[in-house]
Amino acid sequence: MVRVTTPVVIAGHGGTTDVETADVYPVGSPQAASTSTLLSTLAKQRRPAASRGSGVQLLIGGQTAIFADFSSVLTSKLPLFIGVVVLLSFLLLTAVFRSLLIPAMAAVMKPAHGRRIVRRDHGGLPMGLARQLVRDRQERTNRSVRPG
Repeated sequence: MVRVTTPVVIAGHGGTTDVETADVYPVGSPQAASTSTLLSTLAKQRRPAASRGSGVQLLIGGQTAIFADFSSVLTSKLPLFIGVVVLLSFLLLTAVFRSLLIPAMAAVMKPAHGRRIVRRDHGGLPMGLARQLVRDRQERTNRSVRPG
């Protein structure tokens, strides 16, 4: 899983060690599943082990870590985003049609239709859809990077 690791660099001032850094390069590309597995192993197993009782704070950076954090934030905010869109659509349709029946039907029918399409196309709920979209993007990127 790890191709190469650089030696630890110690940065400090006045003889104290404030920061120690090390670079870990995975075997696969940033989009590869093995890189995501390495990232999750570092975050869920190594980070708690390194900081337990020592006061050490282990931070993980890089392109893959940024995208993984961003994906988890988007996934957690997706229900709120959908709710806001449905509410604003309801208010707009109420103002346009001056009726509560049409916006209420649209607010109930459109999300149900969306869930039905997600189940049909991706076999899951919106959280499964987000994971599937990430996997699809990674596969497309891997195919475009590899010659042949």
